[in-house]
Amino acid sequence: MNAGWAIISHHYLNAWGLADLLRAAGWPGRLVCLHRGCEPASLMGLYGHGVEVWKVPHTVGLVEFLETRIPVQDPKWFFFTEERSLEEIAAAKSHPWLANATWYPDHQCFLRAILDRFLFYDRIAAKCLGNVPRTVSGECDPFSEFGQAFFFRYRLTWVRGKKTPRIRLVESREEWQTAVRSGEALGYNPADWCYQEVLSLATEDNVSVCGWHEAESPRYVATRKVLQFPARQGNGDVCELIELPAHLANTARNLLDDLCYTGPFELEFIRDSRTGRHFLIELNPRFWMQHPLAGANLGQAIVRRYLGLAGETAPGRTTPHYWVNTIVALHRLMRADFRGWKYLRHPQAIRMPPLGVTLRWLPRFSINLAIRQFRPS
Repeated sequence: MNAGWAIISHHYLNAWGLADLLRAAGWPGRLVCLHRGCEPASLMGLYGHGVEVWKVPHTVGLVEFLETRIPVQDPKWFFFTEERSLEEIAAAKSHPWLANATWYPDHQCFLRAILDRFLFYDRIAAKCLGNVPRTVSGECDPFSEFGQAFFFRYRLTWVRGKKTPRIRLVESREEWQTAVRSGEALGYNPADWCYQEVLSLATEDNVSVCGWHEAESPRYVATRKVLQFPARQGNGDVCELIELPAHLANTARNLLDDLCYTGPFELEFIRDSRTGRHFLIELNPRFWMQHPLAGANLGQAIVRRYLGLAGETAPGRTTPHYWVNTIVALHRLMRADFRGWKYLRHPQAIRMPPLGVTLRWLPRFSINLAIRQFRPS
């Protein structure tokens, strides 16, 4: 493998896990994490071990910025942990500076049908690729469609350079009006969001098939949320490895083949508490927070295939069973919430970031939470 540049598109927990995997794979080149100028402090600034954090001014395009820092002849690998950079690189695929760059998924996949959730559900339903939750456009009356409870969610994670608010459970007309007014105040309109039925709010009903997909020899595992933060619609801060359900693996393979997809992925399912059936919720076409858990149980196949390395690493004596966000776990303990304690101490847990770093980061995390409380949602 020629020395070159590994460029990670963000600077938080997803990036930390990737840096660990790249170091374990013996990455010989330089490793850079991108920090957009409008974003808060960088967790990866505490990583060390030669990892560089570059601040990208919000007034400059991503490729325009990078070509001033990295010679055009140097090989480059882009590792995406959020969709914004993926879209920017995909849009600039013909740029000469990207001629010797590698990234997944590449431009041959149906990226728009993945990133736009409304189009994603339409494609799955039209081709009978799986079950999808009933979803209607933002121009519809959600109360006539779903009654008093439904999800208000944006079609895209990024719209016109801004990250959209997270999915929101609505249980009254007042909550709906608040969500609409907040969206309009941020510059969005009903064409940017949609409404969706509620299938289950139970953490254990959220299952992911994840790993590396390619048509010839995909490598999958399955994980399930144990705890999530924020509650009810948050990210999994404790996730566990579960036996891969054959029917979900088949659904994943058929869908990803249909999308001409190659690369790392996380495909989320929700189990309907009323019927027991699993419904496709979204596809993350990138690395996600818990990818170190998947990678460790797949012989590090995810990052090795990304880099074009042959084979897989031999499994350790005990492969990890849990992935724990130590920042949230310690934050819970500070609030006398001990639900994550046994997972934090578990001998088969991947704890990320390390506890020493977490203690240094917790004040910033608490400040960010306080700021979020007063920010329009």
